[in-house]
Amino acid sequence: MKNKEISAKKYVSQKIYIVNSILISCHIVFSCIFSYFNIDILFYVNLVNITLCLLAFICLKQHKIKQYALIAFIELYIFMLASLFFLGWEMGFQYYCISFTVTIFFCDFYLNKMERVSKNSIAVGIFNMLLYIGFRLWTYHHAPIYVIENTVIVRGIFLINTILTFFFVSLYMVIYATTVCKLEKELRYVAENDSLTGLFNRRKMMEILEEIINSENNKNLVVAMIDIDYFKKVNDSYGHDAGDKVLTKIAEVLKNHNFENSKVSVCRWGGEEFLILNEYDCSKDDIIQVFENLRKTVENCNIEYDNKKIKITITAGISFYQKETSLNLILKKADLLLYKGKELGRNQVIYEKSDLDSCSK
Repeated sequence: MKNKEISAKKYVSQKIYIVNSILISCHIVFSCIFSYFNIDILFYVNLVNITLCLLAFICLKQHKIKQYALIAFIELYIFMLASLFFLGWEMGFQYYCISFTVTIFFCDFYLNKMERVSKNSIAVGIFNMLLYIGFRLWTYHHAPIYVIENTVIVRGIFLINTILTFFFVSLYMVIYATTVCKLEKELRYVAENDSLTGLFNRRKMMEILEEIINSENNKNLVVAMIDIDYFKKVNDSYGHDAGDKVLTKIAEVLKNHNFENSKVSVCRWGGEEFLILNEYDCSKDDIIQVFENLRKTVENCNIEYDNKKIKITITAGISFYQKETSLNLILKKADLLLYKGKELGRNQVIYEKSDLDSCSK
């Protein structure tokens, strides 16, 4: 839930600044209109609204979201109610009830009550609808206190209010949709990638393996199970932070290694183990050489931590896909070869020579 909160604020905040700026600009325009027609009470109401908008803007800058939302609603309710009371129904100020309803539901999303709409929001939504109906009945029986005779101005104000209402409704819908998409992308990344190294996690790699093995074009496939040699000694000697540094560095080397234009997927299989899935388009001898070069690259890699250089080597078990081989079998074979390499002294690439004799490609 905390991750959602951070993400939502990150994606939404800049757009809320735009909304607040538009509100201030609109109040300035209305202040000029009311001043021109000598409607002093609404002129001063708009000055109060501008002050409240600026105060809300300060709260937004200080990330006081609840205070911002409260002030924004107060100033908009004051503006709508005063305008309806003095100018009547024909100006379109009642449409803000609609935008209020949408806005309060959006606030639930923004304040991270994303699973459901709160009871308070439902109550406010019902209140806005009743307020809309109530003012329709009230204005039906009561003439406005101020009457603007200029039809063009009246229609212009009505048009501004209508546009603003649907603009804010549309804007919040767009913000909601784009933010949800970004959140889904972020959550998908978290679900598919290892948090420390950024590589695919085990679950994602299993999905990729199953997809490839079940496809028609799966003949040139090799799986490499890789383990960092004596990794426990690194943690024991330098601490777990050093161990994390080693893991991220090895992950970087594996990810950036030249696999001769092959299609490669790399994952952190668990602990200090990594899995490389290589769909190759060269000879099997060349593939073995590619992994041998990878082993040498890691061996020659100096990892610095706390002014100390940590030397690391890896052992790899290489399993080539054979027709009708199951997913579990190819993984088990790579794992057995890896442990064989450990028994033979580590820092080497182990494979079955019989694999090289079948299918040169």
